[in-house]
Amino acid sequence: MSMNSSTFTLAHGSLLCELHLGPNQDLLIGADDLEDFYHCFRVPSKYAHRNHFHGVFPADLFRGWNAWSPDLEGKQVVGCFNTLAMGTSYAVEIARHTHTNLLRRAGLLSTSQQVCYRKPLPRSDVLQLLCIDDLAVLQKVPRGIPAESHKVFRRDIDLLDKVGDAYKAVGLRTSSKKSVRNQSKATILGGELDGRRGTICAPRLRILMLSKLTLRLVEIGWTTKLLLETSIGSWIFVLMFRRPLLSTSLMMFSTKEPI
Repeated sequence: MSMNSSTFTLAHGSLLCELHLGPNQDLLIGADDLEDFYHCFRVPSKYAHRNHFHGVFPADLFRGWNAWSPDLEGKQVVGCFNTLAMGTSYAVEIARHTHTNLLRRAGLLSTSQQVCYRKPLPRSDVLQLLCIDDLAVLQKVPRGIPAESHKVFRRDIDLLDKVGDAYKAVGLRTSSKKSVRNQSKATILGGELDGRRGTICAPRLRILMLSKLTLRLVEIGWTTKLLLETSIGSWIFVLMFRRPLLSTSLMMFSTKEPI
């Protein structure tokens, strides 16, 4: 078994560049985000001990916390993260693997609908995008049909309702602030999607601010290596939604000749 096999099925908004909407179709968007997903894991004490915070603290600082014990009175302590810590080895793989298995065991994640890296976009009217703690479900519907209409079976709403029940059964909860239902416009997994016009791009506000920062760097005429790498990485994200420009930029960055 490969440790990173789960990350091969990650989804990103840019994968929807392959999506085709017919002249008589709209796309409706639904999505949920798990709250504090990494904090819901239970780990052995040996694992927790290796996830310690930097520094030594007076134990009295933690009086009233769940971790407090009278035995700690007057002692110096090191704080340990008693769950899955973001940034630890294989944290993404473990979280992704767990979320995937939860949905598959509940019969709510279909390989014929799942959008993944390195795979063709499914030829389905319903698409599922799973990325660590985020789940988006999209459905093609006849153009102009009201979102509340019963003329079309809303598989996306049905799936998200059942997914919510599956989450509750294992003690997980979704964020009400990030919940999306019956929307034709939404930003999901990094992509700003318009299901009526049939367009997708990086969030336009992010593009605007990145353009202003890049122009300022050009005006200054110099930058640090770290800032340059950050700027280029941010533009790569934007250009993932513009495939020809991404190909051109990668050729420019990979050449050994001065540009």
